[in-house]
Amino acid sequence: MANNKELIDKFMQTKDSDVDAQKILDLLRNPDFGENLYEENWTRANGVIPESVDRRLSAKVRSATRAKFSVQWQKVWNLVAVFMLFLGIGVILYQWRELEISNCYSDVVISVPKGQRNEVVLPDGTHVLLNSGSQIKYGRRFNARERRVELEGEAHFDVAKNPGAPFSVFSDDISVTALGTRFDVRAYKSEKVISSYLEEGKILVKSPTESIEMRYPNQCIYYDRDSKKMQKVDVEDAEYFIAWRKGRLTFRDETLMNIAKLLEQQYSIKIDFKDKALASRRFSGTIENYNLTNVLEILGLASDIRYEFRRDTLILSMK
Repeated sequence: MANNKELIDKFMQTKDSDVDAQKILDLLRNPDFGENLYEENWTRANGVIPESVDRRLSAKVRSATRAKFSVQWQKVWNLVAVFMLFLGIGVILYQWRELEISNCYSDVVISVPKGQRNEVVLPDGTHVLLNSGSQIKYGRRFNARERRVELEGEAHFDVAKNPGAPFSVFSDDISVTALGTRFDVRAYKSEKVISSYLEEGKILVKSPTESIEMRYPNQCIYYDRDSKKMQKVDVEDAEYFIAWRKGRLTFRDETLMNIAKLLEQQYSIKIDFKDKALASRRFSGTIENYNLTNVLEILGLASDIRYEFRRDTLILSMK
């Protein structure tokens, strides 16, 4: 104890002592050193710590504090670095996953220009014949669990059989679902009625309000876009529905207005009536080779119709 008192006295009384301030701090931290020594030295100092002592002790305390503070911040920066590393890896994995999902679900779109027809084979082996001005769309994961296509226009489907993966065609409000069958769907945006004709097998047609199943060939369902109602009918003349596949046009008591809309769809041309009364005239028949000129010549022979082209518009009038 005496040696320790001498050490403290020397530190307190000399300005430039060789006494290590660290030793003094260690003594002050030692609870066994005794409170009497603190009181004795404090009394001798009259409650004032000499400036030189204060400076040396403060310098040692600041040095120890900076070392401790530096160690603590080093730990913090290490944690931040690890966090940023994992955050960067997470972002990369997320972006890679999003890209993978995007690629898996990107749509495949097949379009047919007006005036043409085209046959395509889907990944499951289903054959699709697309009529003029039609388009189908399906995802890249088609045939994984569900075979789903979207149709705008008219198409014939010869569906590959796969009971575990129903085949569905979606057109606006309706869907046509089949397991293995041949059927047609007509759903042009310009027409108020969507139709589905069953050639073989069975299909289920759904609208927002009802479902109708067709189990027998030569049945057709009509869906009215305005009323949102469906109607199933038996087809007496299948030629009316399949003629387009063979390159023919078939009319059954059809108005010239509806025929004009069909020609506009087929040949990407605008048709106007100079004589409005012509629009309500009706025609029946089949035209084998339906290039536009041939159709117009036959219609002209069947009735007193005259036609002329004005730029990209076809004008119909009475002879």
